[in-house]
Amino acid sequence: MGKYSRKSKKVLEKKSDIGRSWEAELPFPVSVNSMHCYSVNGVYLSDETRRYYAEVRDILRDTYRQRIFDGRLRAEVILHETDKRRRDINNYTKTLFDSLEGFVYRDDKQIDETILKRGEIKEYAHIKIKITQISDEDERETLKEKVKTDFKNKIKDCKEKAILETCGELMLEKLHTFKLEKKKYKK
Repeated sequence: MGKYSRKSKKVLEKKSDIGRSWEAELPFPVSVNSMHCYSVNGVYLSDETRRYYAEVRDILRDTYRQRIFDGRLRAEVILHETDKRRRDINNYTKTLFDSLEGFVYRDDKQIDETILKRGEIKEYAHIKIKITQISDEDERETLKEKVKTDFKNKIKDCKEKAILETCGELMLEKLHTFKLEKKKYKK
């Protein structure tokens, strides 16, 4: 199991969320920069990437007993590193998401939302991931919030327009009376 086999073999299934979420602590993924090797014969997965896929799949095969998610998903990932070097944390999601295909979800194209965070420095590098299914109910709640916000903004705009219209009418009246008074003085 090589370089990645450390204490990071904990997979938790959340019973409280009625099969809508899954959490795991997995080995730190390979960077997308070292994911592929290039040769005259073409492009292929590096040995490091293959070892990572094998280790994650062994962990999931031994511990994961939940159904494969269908539909849209949200992924929350926290990367815990062993040192303070600054890394581009976006480079690690591709390998991680690809390694979960066929076990947690059918295809990583199902992931519509990703929250990616840099975690605390730990003595062993690992990631914590939570996959949650986005239901129609969640979408409806989001849509309701958007409609409420839009409605509040429209009301605010209407109030501002009403104030401007009222001010404009008053200004027109004053202008009209000013013109009438000006005519009186000309006579």
